[in-house]
Amino acid sequence: MTKKIKNPIVATIAITLFAVLLYCIGVYLKISWLEQAVDKLFTPIATLFVGLCAFILYKKQKDDNKKDIASIILLEIQNAEKVLKTAQAQLEKDPPELPYDAITISTESWSKNKFL
Repeated sequence: MTKKIKNPIVATIAITLFAVLLYCIGVYLKISWLEQAVDKLFTPIATLFVGLCAFILYKKQKDDNKKDIASIILLEIQNAEKVLKTAQAQLEKDPPELPYDAITISTESWSKNKFL
């Protein structure tokens, strides 16, 4: 079971600081292979990690958007049910009245977002 990274930005900063620390140790102790390894590996690793963070944020944003749209559609359905119950009650009165001002669904969220 893998553990999810809660905040990928913190992990990116930690990896960057670790690479800078390794580079400084290599320069201070005059270890040329450590300097070269950090120089050659840091940029690709950082690029991959930043790309991964961007992808994670994109997926999270997309999922949040889906949840928001689902909530809006649910609220519209609940509002339509309430309006229909009110209309039914008015039609059951002794002189039946037809509610002309009742709007069942004010926006077309379902038709706009049914592809999600």
